[in-house]
Order: sequence, then structure tokens, then C-alpha cells
Amino acid sequence: MARKSIVAARNIRKGEPFTEENLTVKRPGTGISPMRWDEVIGQVAQKDYKKDELVKNFHRFNRLKHSTVNPKAWPHKPTF
Repeated sequence: MARKSIVAARNIRKGEPFTEENLTVKRPGTGISPMRWDEVIGQVAQKDYKKDELVKNFHRFNRLKHSTVNPKAWPHKPTF
């Protein structure tokens, strides 16, 4: 059985919220387990991530307040 990890589906800038659109799941399983997907979604990136980079560090207390900010309305477009 192969383990998987949460990785950046595209470049993610520091301060950008993690969303279902900018994250995906891939092998190897050396990062955050997909079983923690719901904990990661809505968190704010603490650093820049390149496409396919493992998401290793996130802080539970950096979650955006869904009542005031819509993560899908993030104003910055990724630069590739």
C-alpha cells in the first residue's frame, strides 16, 4: 500500500489560503496525510509553495474566518 501526501496543485503564495483548487494528493507519503485534508483547507500558507511541493507545515490557528473571507475570492493570481 502506497502512502500519499497533500501537495500544492499549483504555485501558492505566502498568505494565500489553502483551497481544494490549489491542493491535491500525490505520492510519496512523507508530508501531511490526506486524512487531515479538512484541517488544511482554509489554513493560510506560511511560505511560498511551488507546484507539486509537499505541504509540510501549517498552523491550525491560521484558519481564515469563513464568515468574513471567501478563500475562493483570493485576489492574487498565481504566477507560473
